Amino acid sequence: MRLSAIFLNDLANVNNYRESEHFEMTEGDSATVYIQLRDVSVQTTFEGYKNPGRRYVPTAFGGLTPPPVTLEVKIDTMDDAQAVLLTKTAIQPFPTTDPSIWQFSILSTDPVKGTRRLKLKLVDATGTINGVVNSAILVTPV
Repeated sequence: MRLSAIFLNDLANVNNYRESEHFEMTEGDSATVYIQLRDVSVQTTFEGYKNPGRRYVPTAFGGLTPPPVTLEVKIDTMDDAQAVLLTKTAIQPFPTTDPSIWQFSILSTDPVKGTRRLKLKLVDATGTINGVVNSAILVTPV
C-alpha cells in the first residue's frame, strides 16, 4: 500500500467533481482543499491510468467508543532542508457516503508560496499510514 491523494475541484457531492493532480491558488487567497485518498500501488500510470491509484477508504475502528480516523496534512516546501510550513487536520465532509474524501482549509494569512508538497499521516484501525503528494499545491504570487 502506498498512500497518496488526488485533488477534487468543483466538488458538489460524492458523485460530482473534477479530478486533478494538483491544486492551484493565488497567494493571499483562502481556499478549501478537497482530496481523495489513493493507494497508488495499484492502477499505475504504467498500466495506462491517467490518475494512478485506487480510492482508499480508511478502516474504521470498532468498539463502543471508537477513536476517530484522523488525517494530518503537512504542507511543506519541495526543499527537505526547510522546516514544515503548515500542519492541518483534515476532516471528512462525507463520512458515511465516501470516507475517502477529506478537506482542509488554507487561510489567507497562511504563509503559502510557490510549489508545495503534501505529507499525509493517516491513522485508522490498521495503524499509521504515511504518504506524500509532490508538487501538490501551486501558488501564484500576487
